[in-house]
Amino acid sequence: AKEQTLVVFELDDICDSATGRALTGAWVWDSALVLAEWLAAAQDQLEFSLRGKFVIELGAGAGLPELAAARIGASRAVLTDVGALIPRLRKNVEANGLGDRVEVSELVWGSDESGGRAGPDFRRVLRRGGDGGAGEDAEEGV
Repeated sequence: AKEQTLVVFELDDICDSATGRALTGAWVWDSALVLAEWLAAAQDQLEFSLRGKFVIELGAGAGLPELAAARIGASRAVLTDVGALIPRLRKNVEANGLGDRVEVSELVWGSDESGGRAGPDFRRVLRRGGDGGAGEDAEEGV
């Protein structure tokens, strides 16, 4: 298989304006690296394929897993995170030439307002960390 490279920029000095704490989405997590590598390596062997699918990442941080999903064939990816991380997410999309398939949108956890157009077309949930695994079917209406 042909090796594919993605460019991802991290941020060193960005903090939550309310708490003063570093935003965890400012850097690439190890779990994002593992998920992106697994998606690229296993795509032809998965019982589901991301090719032609819509994917979304809630709390995308640097956006690596969804950039990888778009690179390997997802027709649309939506990266969401807090406003302070949006410019860097857009920079990562642009640096990889994926603007035709990847949308960046602000989404604040617990808020009823979102600038994105994420809707019921999303049927796969890619999760890193937590208590579940990648590739779970999304619940109807989620």
